[in-house]
Amino acid sequence: MKNITLALSLIINISQASAQIISLNKNVLKFENYYFSALNTYFSDDSTKLFYYAHLATKYNPKSAATYFLLGKYLYYKKHYQIALEYFEKATKLNQQNFWYKYYLAQTYIKLNDIDNAIKILQKLAVLYPSKSLYLKIIDLYIKQNDYNKAKSLCNNYSKLFGLDLYIGLKLITIYKKTKESEKLQTTLEKLIKNYPTNRALFEEYWNTINSTQNYNRIIKFYHTNKIFLTDYVFILLTKAFYKLNNKDSALYYEKKLLMSPEIPVSDKLATIKIFQQLPKQQILKLYQLLYNYYPYNQQICFNYGLFLYKNFFLDKSYRTFKQCLGKSNTYDYFFDFAQVLILLQNYVLLSQLMDKAIEVFPNSPEFFYLKALALIKLKNYEQARKFINYGKFLDVGQNHKIFLRLLDYINKQTFEQSRVEELLKTSAHKCFYQGLMILFFNSSDTANKNCLNNTFVLAALAIQYHDQNNVEKLKQLIQLYPNLNNLKYKNH
Repeated sequence: MKNITLALSLIINISQASAQIISLNKNVLKFENYYFSALNTYFSDDSTKLFYYAHLATKYNPKSAATYFLLGKYLYYKKHYQIALEYFEKATKLNQQNFWYKYYLAQTYIKLNDIDNAIKILQKLAVLYPSKSLYLKIIDLYIKQNDYNKAKSLCNNYSKLFGLDLYIGLKLITIYKKTKESEKLQTTLEKLIKNYPTNRALFEEYWNTINSTQNYNRIIKFYHTNKIFLTDYVFILLTKAFYKLNNKDSALYYEKKLLMSPEIPVSDKLATIKIFQQLPKQQILKLYQLLYNYYPYNQQICFNYGLFLYKNFFLDKSYRTFKQCLGKSNTYDYFFDFAQVLILLQNYVLLSQLMDKAIEVFPNSPEFFYLKALALIKLKNYEQARKFINYGKFLDVGQNHKIFLRLLDYINKQTFEQSRVEELLKTSAHKCFYQGLMILFFNSSDTANKNCLNNTFVLAALAIQYHDQNNVEKLKQLIQLYPNLNNLKYKNH
């Protein structure tokens, strides 16, 4: 009898346990069904269904950290940070070991500007999961709080673990700039330059801090101590340093090495030539010639060389150089500046051809249509000129070039009403250029505005006019003010 009772009791317990397991399995299946439904709607960005399925998922498993994290992440990316925080906190309490739950909780604190709590969480994570990204993020937060001592301390820990790489180096640069520790800043930059000798930004930052302390000899010492570790970017620093120390021979020596370096971009080479403001123009011209001879097919160099020649009134050389750029350079400045040279040289055939190319590249620029018309008028092709004038009028909606239209009309009819034209100058684009045209074509030197007396086109036009009028006294006075006009070779205007 006892055996029968025991057997029945065992059967009942097994049945109850089985029922509980079946019920539990059903709950698990329902939870998984609703959780994965919520997950699917997360990716389809359907917030109504997401919260509906997530609510059902938590009903069958209220301790599902993954469900709360899913809702928190959705709200986080929708920028509802305060509500997201609540869900991330629930997820973290339910699962203290999950990295991503804590990480997103910290990120949400950052978004809510609660930096202290964010740092606490990230510091704990960094102990458990030491990584570059965590250290860098904490350092950024210390910098944000202006707590530079803690930031520096963490930078040191980072360097011990991972070495002085570019990531931590940039953080140290930021810190030392904020704390104005120029010696540490310079030393750090020197170490980074040795480790990353092709990083242009580091060289620029190094120059900025050297320039602020005016300790230019430090660059020279750094170069001679570490020559074998450095790339040609250091030539830029040496050129600038020797120029600042007024050692122009050494500056030119390293500038020439720089110009022939295959490592350094053309834009940097052109920029360094421009620092030699106090050198004789002939010396700067030699640098441009050296660069042009070394890179004869580079459009940037071709244009800058031609422009330098023009700005210093070497019109024939400028013409030849700009002509070499034809087909290589398609910038607005190239077409506009070359047009000025051609007008001064009275080369209207090439001006007409040049404007065809300019109009092709810049079909909405009325000034190029008017310049084409000017060339055609001078070539006595009046009918074609009128077509281009009409095109220009159509494009010049703001009437910024109305004065050019008036000037073309006067050039065509050989009549000039100075007062009417001067009124238009006040609202015109390219005022100085149009004043130069008035001087060239109407001998109106008295209209030259003082603001345009540094303009190459206006000065050349004035010099040409005085020369053609045999006004030796005025020409002499102008050259005294602008000695580079001595380079101008006059033609029969």
